[in-house]
Amino acid sequence: MTPYPFRFIIRSGCLVVWPEATGFSFTRRKAKVDIFNYLPNGATFQIHCKSKNNDLGVHVIGPGQKYELSFTPNIWGRTLFFCGVSWSGGHFVFDIYRDRRDNMDRCKHYCRWHVTKDAVIGFREDGPNADIVIPWNK
Repeated sequence: MTPYPFRFIIRSGCLVVWPEATGFSFTRRKAKVDIFNYLPNGATFQIHCKSKNNDLGVHVIGPGQKYELSFTPNIWGRTLFFCGVSWSGGHFVFDIYRDRRDNMDRCKHYCRWHVTKDAVIGFREDGPNADIVIPWNK
C-alpha cells in the first residue's frame, strides 16, 4: 500500500483521484480462448484466426487437440478475434471473442468452444451449458 490513502492520475488534462481502498487498478487482465476438436472418426479441422492487428496464421487441429489463444483485451472494449474454421463437413467464419459479447459476463477470463460434427458450440465461463451454437455451412 502506498503511504498515501489516495492514487492520482492526470488524464486529458484532468486530475482524477480515487481512494486506495476501492481496489481499482489499471492492471489489465488476460483472456484465454480454447477451441477443442470433438469431430468424429479422427477428423481434423483447420482454423485461421485474426484480429484487426494480428493474423495468427492457419493451424490444423488434430483429434482430441485444441487451439488456444491468449491476449489482453484493449481498454476501450473493442477487442475482436474472428476465425475461419473448416473441415470435410463444412466451413464458416465467426467471432471467437467479441469484447462486447464476452467481456462482461459470458467469458471474462476463459472462453471455451467445441468443434463437433453438427456445429461449433460456445460455452459460458461459469457453466456446462452451451449458449452459442453455429451450424456448419455445407
